[in-house]
Parts: sequence; structure tokens; C-alpha cells
Amino acid sequence: VSEVAAYCNERKRASKHAEQSIKNVYLRALLKNKEVMFFKARVLTVGPYFMIVYIYKFAIERRIYFGEVEGLAIKWIATTSILVFSTPNIEPSQKKSSS
Repeated sequence: VSEVAAYCNERKRASKHAEQSIKNVYLRALLKNKEVMFFKARVLTVGPYFMIVYIYKFAIERRIYFGEVEGLAIKWIATTSILVFSTPNIEPSQKKSSS
């Protein structure tokens, strides 16, 4: 019985891995030719160098490192765990997609 359970668990893990890979391929293909896209998301975690967001449209969580966002200025106030940031100036006409 334990061998069957181990086999089933391995198949489940492989299935989850394949599902995540498909989502990543889809997301990369969608974003490949887009410069700016706007989607509704929920911030799940905020740290001094990153935040984790849940993007509703794709049903995925992603960690966003502030240092990788061009033009983003951040200030982390450790005593209060508050993150203050300014975003790049993006004109509304640059919006490519919304949801």
C-alpha cells in the first residue's frame, strides 16, 4: 500500500509542476510584447526588498523585487515596517490591458 501511495504522491507532484510550467509559459507569451500592463492584484506580503502579490487574472502568486522595477524608488522604515515607494510616471495612454 505504501508503494502505491508513494507513486500517487509522485504523480500528483509531477502534475502540479506541469501545471505551474504551463502557467509560466502562458504568462511569458502574454507579456513578451507588452511594455506596460495593469491587472488587479492583492499584496500578500511586503518586505524591505520585495513584495508578494496574487494576480487574479492569472491565479498566480509572484514575488516582485523592487530593485528589478525600473524607475521605482523605495524607502523601508524598519521601526514601523512601512514601505514607502514612488512609481515611474506612466501615462494612461500607455495602458495595454486591464482587468
